[in-house]
Amino acid sequence: MSESDLQHLFSHYSQALQRHLTRKVRDPHLAADLLQECFLRLAQRLEQQEIIIDKKAYLFKTANNLVRDHQRYQSRWQMQTPANDSEAPLDDLPDRRPQMEQMAINRQQLELLAQVLSHLPERTQQIFQLHRLEHLTQQQIARRLGVSVSTVEKHLASALAEMLRVI
Repeated sequence: MSESDLQHLFSHYSQALQRHLTRKVRDPHLAADLLQECFLRLAQRLEQQEIIIDKKAYLFKTANNLVRDHQRYQSRWQMQTPANDSEAPLDDLPDRRPQMEQMAINRQQLELLAQVLSHLPERTQQIFQLHRLEHLTQQQIARRLGVSVSTVEKHLASALAEMLRVI
């Protein structure tokens, strides 16, 4: 799938999907982030040559799944901690740190992504770094840079499409 096809899908479905997500999560900033994740997942599927007949249905199903995942994540963190420390000893938890081989693979992938990022236009690099590294929402980035949210979305979509192309 080409970048222009992805941008066409984004321009065609993003507003309706944004409204849907905002109604579900009641936070426009979170909804904007989930919207980007929906399109990232669609792009990944299409890059893997998977056939998706109804792209709109796929996007909305993905959006609903992301909302459900987010709600599960939130409910886990809202659970009360045990009354005494002996109920959940940290020593019994498995070590989830990546092993050396996985760390090397991760490092190589980061270097490749950094190289791809360095070849993107300066504004695209800046927007991508603010969003992914500083964890700013699209609206915060738009305010900081004095551009529209739509401009931020287009730069993020462009950066993600380029990174998916090389991975």
